[in-house]
Amino acid sequence: MAKANDVGVCGTTEIEDDPFHGDGTFYGNSKTTFRDFLDGMSSTIMLGEPTTELGSSIWHGVIPGATEAEARIIGSVDHTPNSHARHFDDFSSQHPGGTNFTSADGSVRFNTEIIDLNVYQGLATRHNHEVIKADDF
Repeated sequence: MAKANDVGVCGTTEIEDDPFHGDGTFYGNSKTTFRDFLDGMSSTIMLGEPTTELGSSIWHGVIPGATEAEARIIGSVDHTPNSHARHFDDFSSQHPGGTNFTSADGSVRFNTEIIDLNVYQGLATRHNHEVIKADDF
């Protein structure tokens, strides 16, 4: 089975509540295009490092019946990076102080674990009209 180092950002909600209606870039059967990024592509995170302590992430799709099946390919920003909550769908890394994310414009940024939760969640949505400045994160 092919493992992944990054997973898609589903958005701000718990994935198991409704994996088909995320407010991020990737969710069940999503067909997100450039025009869908109303918040701006440089202000929207698209991929992030998943928590691996609880299990591996994969890229080839949901495996029916697998533990946390959806959270193996998409993640949620309901907790800040490296949160002690340690949910399977959280973003986390072994880097001290934060986690790397790829924005929709292709740039990579290190978001610290002390990022304000509202700013972090604003970065994870594609169409809520938040204006996030570089010095906010």
